Amino acid sequence: MPWTIEFLDAEQVILVTTSGSMDLDGLKRLAVESLAESNRRGASRFLLDHRKMTPAVDAVEIYNLPNINESLGVTRQHRIAIVYDPASSDVANFQFYEDRAYNVGFDHRLFTDIDKAMKWLTAGGGK
Repeated sequence: MPWTIEFLDAEQVILVTTSGSMDLDGLKRLAVESLAESNRRGASRFLLDHRKMTPAVDAVEIYNLPNINESLGVTRQHRIAIVYDPASSDVANFQFYEDRAYNVGFDHRLFTDIDKAMKWLTAGGGK
């Protein structure tokens, strides 16, 4: 699999590290596995390290992704920090996803610095 899922006990954060190309089916499987770990741990905060991942999705799939994630179990109580490579050719896709998720009420934020992402996640309170 092009990802690893870890639980950071001290921070109460699910850390997901991805690599390679990821299509819509892969993103769905990733969401299901990440949510399973979240449910096991009772954690609602996720740090998605996508710096080495290339999204293989089109604009329509990105537009629908927040709704797809919701159908898989992502809730508006989940806080998700997404870290991406600012040199990526897919910056616009990451930004489009963040805008779309925000517009439908999700607390998903983009970062290019993993430490800033973690600071945002842990400053938000909650479990």
